[in-house]
Amino acid sequence: MNKHICKAKKLDNGEWVQGFYSEYVDNIYENYDIVGNETINIIQKECHFDFVEENRFEVDPNTVCRYTGLEDKNGVPIFEGDIDNSDGEKMYVAWHNGDAAYGLKYLHPHYSVSKDYLDTCILWGRTQMVGNIHDREV
Repeated sequence: MNKHICKAKKLDNGEWVQGFYSEYVDNIYENYDIVGNETINIIQKECHFDFVEENRFEVDPNTVCRYTGLEDKNGVPIFEGDIDNSDGEKMYVAWHNGDAAYGLKYLHPHYSVSKDYLDTCILWGRTQMVGNIHDREV
């Protein structure tokens, strides 16, 4: 899988879609005059210079998750925000700037664990992704 792939939820139905993320500014016209603009966030399934409508989806920018380049024990690609439940303790994938690495944060921190705690010493091939923090079921 291409390491530049992202996933996000489509605005029209909330389904996940994977592809190349971009945002563009679209002008708003009134009587042929530009009166403003809006930013549109899209995922495009294929990387082409021409925008093919059926391969392009408007997405919620708050749900954009980058592909980590990693896979869990079942060969499932791991994205930011994905939830691991391999030890019975739900943790989610997050980027750590200090270590320049992905790690796991507690979804529901214990009283003894800082909400900022991030474990970057992970055996990713033993993890099991069960959802994403942007899914309602979590």
